[in-house]
Amino acid sequence: MADAADSSDAGSGEESGSGMAESGAPVSCLRLLRVMDRGLVKGGILLVWLVVSIFGGLIALPFLLERGFSLPTLEGTSYYDADKTFVHYYPLGEPVDTAIILNSADKSSFIEWEQESTCKLEQQLTPNVGGGFHLTLSCANATALGGGCLRKNDLAGQALTIFKTLVSSFMTEAQINDIVATKLLPMLDGAMPPVDRCPFTAGGLTTDWLGMATKFEDALNEQQPTCNHSLLSFHTVAPQGFADSISVPFGGANVTVEFEVTLPA
Repeated sequence: MADAADSSDAGSGEESGSGMAESGAPVSCLRLLRVMDRGLVKGGILLVWLVVSIFGGLIALPFLLERGFSLPTLEGTSYYDADKTFVHYYPLGEPVDTAIILNSADKSSFIEWEQESTCKLEQQLTPNVGGGFHLTLSCANATALGGGCLRKNDLAGQALTIFKTLVSSFMTEAQINDIVATKLLPMLDGAMPPVDRCPFTAGGLTTDWLGMATKFEDALNEQQPTCNHSLLSFHTVAPQGFADSISVPFGGANVTVEFEVTLPA
């Protein structure tokens, strides 16, 4: 009877009344771990997590895009004050582009447009350190509207005259004509917009009109000092430029002539 009792006690040692193994872990957990340790089960678990991740991303991404990635500014900071100012002036959330259309009382023109340029090309030729030359062409007239204006035909004619004058001492006329036709004219034609008229003053109205743009910008800066204002007028458009290069024969070899052209906008 004692042996039977011992055997009964030993048998109950494997699984206690509380369902705990000798290691202290619940027997049900150990059985689950043994099942999960199988290769097919591991693969199934990874597949389930992969599917959940993909579907979670498909659901979360549209939500994040709709919600946005920005957070409200914190009250009491300079960012909060700037944000309130921006929303006050631009309630739609974006800066507003404003166009003002003016007409004179007697319907006369503010400016006149003529088929005539108001500036001429000036050239400066300098040798490059690594060989070749750098030719700078610019056109400016401080007394003309917009700082000067050069029509496309005049640009081509003046540039050709300057180029021929510079290279006539070491190039034949046939070589010059070939470079002009195949390289120089295509370069100028592709870079220069089709300007065929230039602005001229049309009496006192022109001065009043151009002065109004300056007064308008000053008023904006005074009334909205926290904003950056940008006005487009003859006085504010920056000169436009382009650069290119061509190869010309010089001293029995070909040298590179770099062109840099700056024109009033």
